[in-house]
Amino acid sequence: MINKMYLDPKTLEKIRPEFKPEKEFPSVVLFQFLETTEYAKIRKEILGLDYAQQWVLLSHSYSCAELSPGLKIFFKGNEFLNFLSQIVHRHVKSMELQAYAFGRKDYTILTDQIVEEPGIDIIFDVTGEWDERAKGLIIYKDSKENFISLPIQGNMLAIVERKKGVSRYVQYVNHYAQTKKRQVVMGRMRSSPQKSL
Repeated sequence: MINKMYLDPKTLEKIRPEFKPEKEFPSVVLFQFLETTEYAKIRKEILGLDYAQQWVLLSHSYSCAELSPGLKIFFKGNEFLNFLSQIVHRHVKSMELQAYAFGRKDYTILTDQIVEEPGIDIIFDVTGEWDERAKGLIIYKDSKENFISLPIQGNMLAIVERKKGVSRYVQYVNHYAQTKKRQVVMGRMRSSPQKSL
């Protein structure tokens, strides 16, 4: 399932230092994360979920869906959780995930009313061809206005630690998106400290 390149111990040794707690935004972005045939299967299942529109003017606009039993098996399976544990230097017990679709006029807004708890986010992108002018980037920003943005690309896995004061939002998707949608599985990990790997 996971691209064999990422399961190679030598590759893991190169990836792990990127996710250091002392970094401003500890994060890892992995392209071509799944083997091609597995990605096609997972993507088809994500695109076929029953999405419902969610809209609160001063907060967000997007569609979301619960994961199917098959997707839950993949994202909560031992191979996936063990891989994540090695990257984040913690034992990943479980994850809270949902599928999201951001089309034209969709967004999330940073607001003082919604303060996110610190934690580790996971984002698996299944977006097809995307016009960069359409925006829709997922952005992490801290209280000092420092930020990182994640690339938009299918079969990409991003792992980002949100420290205290760091918020996540999705840029407004404009008319360049036309009928296309940004589609991701997004949520947070539940983990405990790990002594060694």
